[in-house]
Amino acid sequence: MSLSSLSFIGIYFPIILICYHLPIKGIKNLILLLFSLGLYALGNFQYLFLLIFSICLNYLLVRLSFKRKNKAYKAFAVFIDALILLGFKYVNSILGFVQSEISVAFPLGLSYFTFKEISYVVDCREDDGSSFIDAALYIANFLTILAGPLTKFKDELSDSKAQRVSDYEKGFERVFSGLFKKIIIADSLKLLVDSCFVSNSLSVLMAWSGGVAYSLQLYFDFAGYSDIAIGFGYFFGYHLCENFNLPYLATSISDFWKRWHLSLTSWFTTYIYIPLGGSRVKSSARHLFNLFVVWLVTGIWHGSKLTFILWAMIYFVLQALEKYTALADKLQKIHLNRLYTLFVVVIEWVIFRSESLRSALSYLSMMFGLAGNGLFNSSDLLSLSYYKLPLLLAILMSFGAFEWLKKEKYQKLYQIVLLALFVLCLVIMIGRGYSAPLYAGF
Repeated sequence: MSLSSLSFIGIYFPIILICYHLPIKGIKNLILLLFSLGLYALGNFQYLFLLIFSICLNYLLVRLSFKRKNKAYKAFAVFIDALILLGFKYVNSILGFVQSEISVAFPLGLSYFTFKEISYVVDCREDDGSSFIDAALYIANFLTILAGPLTKFKDELSDSKAQRVSDYEKGFERVFSGLFKKIIIADSLKLLVDSCFVSNSLSVLMAWSGGVAYSLQLYFDFAGYSDIAIGFGYFFGYHLCENFNLPYLATSISDFWKRWHLSLTSWFTTYIYIPLGGSRVKSSARHLFNLFVVWLVTGIWHGSKLTFILWAMIYFVLQALEKYTALADKLQKIHLNRLYTLFVVVIEWVIFRSESLRSALSYLSMMFGLAGNGLFNSSDLLSLSYYKLPLLLAILMSFGAFEWLKKEKYQKLYQIVLLALFVLCLVIMIGRGYSAPLYAGF
């Protein structure tokens, strides 16, 4: 059960909210923890024990580290966390290699709660006053366990639980906005994307349409779900970090990753890039090595397919070129930097979406007219006409065309529009059914 499902919005959330605001002191975090575990059990009961076991193990090893003044226990905790994550990421690839018909389901949220466990292990201090419930709630928090934002323990621990009326207003606005992005835009583009990526015979127009549509679908699905999580967080005193900042307005690849999945970028920077030395190293070779490690881990984190590794390595090469050849600056002088960034990002998302390197190559060949299927055919425009509204809205919103609505003088209009869109989302969800967030699978 995700935050964007009707069952959560209509049943589970009101129950959590009522119980959370019961006039009983000192149990708010316990209530959120129990509901978080309950929600996880409803969605992935077979791995509830894994979640509880990993929480207890990390807490125990951290406490042993403090008690015995030995950081080796923390290092061991991080090793076990990484081992569990890699085990589940690659077990099916290994089974496929030995031609086994057995497959292992990937635990929901494992990528996210593993990284949160590592953050807890690294950030937890003996004198920070954190309890087992604090640690468990941080790791299993229903707001972020499925698809982020990826908060840090030291930030969430210090997060204020005091609430104001404005928090509820912000909460409703973010939830309604997130539902609009996910339900009306992302889910509406899903059929177009799926039909393009399963076809072996696309014209250049349709191949590019599929690539652009997936770029928009992934953005609005992920950004929408992040908005929903941030919005629901306000009701419980959480001020979760932002995850997106109009990434398709980026002027370079480096700029794109300062705007896309900000919480993941921040996590890699804090726990991998900076400990390796970051950019403050004596040689360019060492800096390139640090970048390479970060991008390699990024690819591995997303999954076991070689397409994820290729996707990450292309970004590594381009980011390195921008750093050491001023590529983006040179393109900016001839006003091609935004076009270059969008071009690369769409190509990269095609690789990211493809099931294998062969299918990625096949799709790219259709995009560049190398498959012999022509530029377009008579049925293309008819097919695309069914998606013209979500495509148009997605493109305009990607470039910030409606940001003016959020200004203070338009607040009432903005709230009325969001409320109307929320009702429309509910109607669509009832008719169309539930669609899981895309990033829940990573």
